[in-house]
Amino acid sequence: MTSLSHWGSELKVLEDSTQLLIMMVQNNHRCHLVVECPEFWDLCSKISENVYPYSTLPLSVKQNISTALVHAGSANMNQYKDKYWQQTLQPLHHRYHNLTTHPTFTQHKHKESTILELSSILSMLQGISAASTPSNTTYLFGFLTNFLPDCPKLIDIYHGNESLVVLILELYVEVVHKQICYLKQTQCSLLCDWTMNLLKSYSNHGNTMTSSEDDITLIIELLTNLLSKDFIDFSEPDADETWSIPGAQPMETSAADVVLFGLGIILPNMNSQLLLYPELCSQYFKLITFLCEIYPEKIEKLSDEMLQSFVYSLQIGLKSYGCDNCKLCLEAIESLSTHCYKTKDAPSSLHNVVSSFTKVIDSQQDEQTKLRLSTSFANLTHDVSLLNHDRNSRTTFLRNLESIIYNIRGILCVK
Repeated sequence: MTSLSHWGSELKVLEDSTQLLIMMVQNNHRCHLVVECPEFWDLCSKISENVYPYSTLPLSVKQNISTALVHAGSANMNQYKDKYWQQTLQPLHHRYHNLTTHPTFTQHKHKESTILELSSILSMLQGISAASTPSNTTYLFGFLTNFLPDCPKLIDIYHGNESLVVLILELYVEVVHKQICYLKQTQCSLLCDWTMNLLKSYSNHGNTMTSSEDDITLIIELLTNLLSKDFIDFSEPDADETWSIPGAQPMETSAADVVLFGLGIILPNMNSQLLLYPELCSQYFKLITFLCEIYPEKIEKLSDEMLQSFVYSLQIGLKSYGCDNCKLCLEAIESLSTHCYKTKDAPSSLHNVVSSFTKVIDSQQDEQTKLRLSTSFANLTHDVSLLNHDRNSRTTFLRNLESIIYNIRGILCVK
């Protein structure tokens, strides 16, 4: 507590102190000792109400403290729990409500004090989201519904403020990453609706704001986290009395719809120079690999221009950005090829695009070499059920591939 109030200019000291606090409250035994300390309750109150000198702490430190406060409140506090949540979370809601509903908010929305307060609230919300666990997700999601639906409006207002845009995107990334695998279907539908509205607001201001590397990376991460629900789902079925928020009616927006819309934002900005950023590059190829594996039929619905951009990114990913990203591109092509095989009776533009990856055989001028290559590739599917894309078929295919790869290498090398 002393370091937070007396070492405000030493960022490293503050971050180490708050990380230590997080470690203490994540352990049940140590957490009980912490919450019995009067100074801890005093810290909770002053941080939530933005009392000086805690109001001047860096955003990253406030975020860490919020994470620690939620971990402490999620412990078995018995009779203290309701009082604790009321003392820590509700003041943050009141601060946001008082700020955005004040009669002078529209007039003073770009004042430094307003932006600082909003930045502080968004950072603390991100810290709250980071502390999500299976036991507290439902409560925290209900609390966050006081803020998440308003974020598209905040994008409309502050689209010219890069730091606030990043904070809003980071909040959504954290919420989806930490909570989506525990949310019920009704809650997921609401979250998809809000995410779609957020991306639409971001897209609407594309002509007046420049999409930075940070923006694109966060959007890609957000879309990837949305798709993770199809891989990992720990949620319980919706009860008969459907979980709901007063006034909130979930639309028929699926995660795939949100991801496809997000691709429309990403692809026009994606180029070989932007992919030189390692984190962005890795996130992008993970996203398209997941999308091709889970929803290959959605790729067919891309416009011709988007489809060409999509395939071009796969082509350059095969040869320009390292082995790991090349592997992801090959997995994406595999998923698309499998889908095309299953739908070969109803060919689409996707079939033509995927066929562009088979030029290694067609480009051979020597008829004997072409025949030997064709025979070798035909052996790939020996004893493999292409229609049943199961684990056994994949294992057999990989075994066949290993046995013929040396033969193909010899064919291409020997003149």
